[in-house]
Amino acid sequence: MFPSQFLIMLRTRFFYRFAVTLIIGTFLVCSGFACGSSSTTTDLLTAPDFVRGEASGMVIVGEKALGKIWTVGAEDYEIPEKVGDDGKKAMLPVLSLEESILDIKMSPDGNRLVLMAENATGTVLRSYETQGFTVQGTLNLPDPPRDFTVVNGGAVYLLPAEASGSGGSGLIMKLPDTLSAAEAQTLAVIPEPRGLELAPDGAHLLLRYEPGEARFGWLGLADFNQVTDIPWTPELSGVGACRTILFTPQAYPGGAVMIIPEGQAQAYKFSLDQTESTLKLDLKGLTGGIVTGKLSGDPVLIWVTLTGYLHLFDFSSGCYGNLGSDASSAGSATFTDIDPISNPGISKIKTSNCLGVTESETWTITYTGAGWQVEGTISGAQTGLAQEGEAYTTAGGELSFLLSAGETPASAGDAFSVTTLDGIIGKYVGAVAPQLYLDETRGWVWITDTSGGRILVVDPLTGSNQKIIY
Repeated sequence: MFPSQFLIMLRTRFFYRFAVTLIIGTFLVCSGFACGSSSTTTDLLTAPDFVRGEASGMVIVGEKALGKIWTVGAEDYEIPEKVGDDGKKAMLPVLSLEESILDIKMSPDGNRLVLMAENATGTVLRSYETQGFTVQGTLNLPDPPRDFTVVNGGAVYLLPAEASGSGGSGLIMKLPDTLSAAEAQTLAVIPEPRGLELAPDGAHLLLRYEPGEARFGWLGLADFNQVTDIPWTPELSGVGACRTILFTPQAYPGGAVMIIPEGQAQAYKFSLDQTESTLKLDLKGLTGGIVTGKLSGDPVLIWVTLTGYLHLFDFSSGCYGNLGSDASSAGSATFTDIDPISNPGISKIKTSNCLGVTESETWTITYTGAGWQVEGTISGAQTGLAQEGEAYTTAGGELSFLLSAGETPASAGDAFSVTTLDGIIGKYVGAVAPQLYLDETRGWVWITDTSGGRILVVDPLTGSNQKIIY
């Protein structure tokens, strides 16, 4: 197809489909892998839409409507300012464009920035080196591509909006760092791809398919003839259309994928090689921004709910981070006595000290004649019976207690009831529809508040604010 068919595609249909493609482009930017809301305001940094970074800590901040991009200092987390003749301070953008920004992505090594913008003549991909922000390459497109990603060295992997091969299959193309269409390579023909993302190892692409497709694919950059097409695991059957897919930063091919279905407050994690059982996570509400990364070498999932609460989940420990949350707790036990009169006791009631293991549920501990059957309204019936005089802990470690015999023995049907609370509140950051960037070097997470025009830097392990940038 390349270059002749692609160049024909570049020259056709733009003005006819301008309105439609602008809507589609905006949707695809948002539906890539972590979705935030857009803004119609045009005041300086009232809606910082993008946060990207790299190992040295430099962060790129952009504002869509203004077409402006700022860098935030790696060490002091400040946006450079100047003082005008009137004595007022103004933040200095490194790029000021006469066009609206649709998307912005940085290579993992931080040396190349590629943005997709919309101007009077159409859609453009433009590549900049990040030391002086000089243009390295430009490619004009009539329509926003379905998606693109940037690898080390500045090469761009592109999923064109209208490109298709025989049978309606989408093409994945590689553009050199100069974005020259004449040197583009057609690398793969994939049935109905809708989006792609560079994996954390920098050597694989994750493919998303059309809505309703219960599968995803991934392929190595070194071998585009081998696409691994993985269906949903049985635990994911019936979960509905997927909103977000995220890699967790683990080694391949045994790495893990996070799936968040549309409209659900649940996330599902399973391994690419399908050797692990699917893990279901409670996100504590519908999410705005969400990101995976590593803290102290451990893979984590960090997200902000639509009500503005920041949460952290540690895959290594299986625990939710505290982020200022209270510890899990249990109320006092209530005893229901079935004739004849009995007076057994229960003591040393404790919940897990690993936040998030204990659920908010009610546990019923019922005497059967041979022992005490333990069942949670969420965790279900436990295997094995609790015995008087022996410390008991539920299978998942959610609850522990000690039963004791009374002066009159228990009779069948006697039951204790204990209500537990998970204690997970999260860190309130007030960012309703944020985008997140995890600074793994410092162990901090950046949060852009698209509703309030703030950029917050938060320590996700303690919930403390390190910096607030306006």
